[in-house]
Amino acid sequence: MRCFIACAVVWIVAASCVAQPVDLGAGEHLANLVVNFKDGANYWFSVPFNPGEAADSAWARADELSSLNVTLVSYGTGQFVDGVSYDGHSNSGWQGGEDWWHQWQRSGIEQPWAMGMGVSSQTLTDGCWSGLVYGSTSPPADSPYAVAVIDYVEGIGAGSYNNPACSLGRPSVDTASDPWSMPSGTTPVVPVYQPWTTDELASVGQGGRLTVAFDHRVENDPLNPYGLDFIMFGNAQQQIGGGSIWANGNPNDTTVSGLVSSEPGIVSVSQDGQTWYTFASGPCADSFAPTLGRVYDPNNPDTSLGEWNLWWGTATDPTVPLDPNLSAAGFAGKTVAQIASSYGRSAGGTGFDIGALGLSWIQYVRVENPSSSGVVPEIDALADVAALPPHPGDAGKDNLVGADDLAALLANWGTLSGKSWPDGDFDGDGGVGFVDISILAANWGWDSASPSPTAVPEPASLAVLAGGVSLLLRRRGSAGH
Repeated sequence: MRCFIACAVVWIVAASCVAQPVDLGAGEHLANLVVNFKDGANYWFSVPFNPGEAADSAWARADELSSLNVTLVSYGTGQFVDGVSYDGHSNSGWQGGEDWWHQWQRSGIEQPWAMGMGVSSQTLTDGCWSGLVYGSTSPPADSPYAVAVIDYVEGIGAGSYNNPACSLGRPSVDTASDPWSMPSGTTPVVPVYQPWTTDELASVGQGGRLTVAFDHRVENDPLNPYGLDFIMFGNAQQQIGGGSIWANGNPNDTTVSGLVSSEPGIVSVSQDGQTWYTFASGPCADSFAPTLGRVYDPNNPDTSLGEWNLWWGTATDPTVPLDPNLSAAGFAGKTVAQIASSYGRSAGGTGFDIGALGLSWIQYVRVENPSSSGVVPEIDALADVAALPPHPGDAGKDNLVGADDLAALLANWGTLSGKSWPDGDFDGDGGVGFVDISILAANWGWDSASPSPTAVPEPASLAVLAGGVSLLLRRRGSAGH
């Protein structure tokens, strides 16, 4: 993850991509532009603008200064986006149906997206957002990572690691090689070799603090694995046994101790950036578990790293939390390969459960470092945990399929578009109909405590479902006369 402050940058926020900055030009005032291509590539740009400037003017200037290409077209009501291309991705014109550039806007990250009426209709303000989505009427996709620095006090001891923007975007996958023990180039981040350069980490010095925000609510979702809701990544490092140094060799040949070098910071969360709730008893920032940048996959190593790489595959997923039963002490005597295997797809990091603070959602996270701590925490990234898919028919996501789910479905019965899972749309087509109620019927009575689904509902269950639908249809039929 590489960062710049007080300049325009772009982060790729697609889950499979590594953040890569592109300097589009410096400016005192910055606005945000999110672009969602039809092929699933999602980009987030921060673009400088002049006070009182409309979005079309700023996007046109960004086009001139970078490899981001935006084509505008004039209609009677103003300027509209006709085409966008960037980094090999491109969509343009109207290709039928919803295949055209839909424009969205909002004044800040706490505000919901609203459909725009052309880019010339939006006057830019500091921190405002514009969104461009091709091929869908849905608003721009949320980033799974923190997207904005709200407040930063450097504190004592941060040194040259004083760029708070380095805490945004996804955590590091690879980092710079140690020139004393490794060949030059980049090295995969592993639990015994963490990100360490000034363009990867933001330090919170003694007496300092760092406050960041997500572009959406981070939910205390009951389907979040292990009950964890967000993950913080630093550079806490598992120590190698015997005091050896990681040389980026065979991970099966290096054994670790049960100790982790960490510099913990105090973490608080907020819904509005004003009222804060603190994890007073932990977990802490920059603590166990160390980051793992790539999956241990000797059968499918990423050859782009070099011929030397025989072990490290695709990037890990920072939205997948590590099993909290794993611990630094439990890793004692294990090899780096064994530890990486226990991570699976997870990138590690420290998981936090906001439900432990009595909260259902948050949007802001703060790291504080007392002036007498004697340590300097480093922050690489924060990620929203990806919820597991709900069980078919469980509209309420409460690990039960029953009357409440039927009620949600019946309340939306017959709608053709605009609905989602909590509304009873279990097949993902936007509507609620017979396919959805068939899915509900096939899973009627399912309970996570007894997870074997009822393949065929009992007669009484079928009677409830049929009766509910019949009653609804009779009511609607009567209303039509």
